[in-house]
Amino acid sequence: ELIDLTIGDIFPNNPEPAHMRAREIAIRKDGSTLPVELSLTSGKIGEQKLFFGLMREFDTPVAELDPLTGLADRRHFDAELRKACLHATRTGEPLTLALIDVDHFELYDEGRGDEALKAIAGVLKTATRRPYDLAARNGGAEFLLLLPGVEQPEALIRQIVDDIVALGIPHPGLPAEAHVTVSCGCVFAAELADVDPLDLIAAGESALRRAKADGRGGVHLSEL
Repeated sequence: ELIDLTIGDIFPNNPEPAHMRAREIAIRKDGSTLPVELSLTSGKIGEQKLFFGLMREFDTPVAELDPLTGLADRRHFDAELRKACLHATRTGEPLTLALIDVDHFELYDEGRGDEALKAIAGVLKTATRRPYDLAARNGGAEFLLLLPGVEQPEALIRQIVDDIVALGIPHPGLPAEAHVTVSCGCVFAAELADVDPLDLIAAGESALRRAKADGRGGVHLSEL
């Protein structure tokens, strides 16, 4: 079963033979997901319109993953954000975008900082298990979360922040007994008609600045 694939969107009222190739996400019978490449051809036999397809599994290219954390990289995230915005506009479903930044990361030495980032990435992978959820590294000590279809995201985002704190990662650049905390800027869009993905990112960045200004270690949620 393919997730969010509408034949009418692919071949809208096209009477002539047409071809399409796209990468989608399929669901196995056990509920797990896998990336697939889909090739479809449309045609007509008499008055009946038919579709012929071939689907094969493919691996996510290494270039689309952050080599340190194993999360999506920014390029892959931007592509998925565009898809999510189009889907939300078409269906009316809400969309949540969150930016998470490690507080005072500049005080870390490189080796220990890398280990902290990998541990935080583990929390984000656990939190993004639904088919269209996505966690990405934005560069440095900043992460991105894409959470489509979540009606009330605040509790989920706060739980993620709490789970990161619960890791108890020592922060050597801060006073004794201090542990890593993160600040999170979250933007919730109930409707996304004609909203540019860049506007959504900008709103998330603004919410993150507000979270840091409020004292770090917390969450600021805004609505678009």
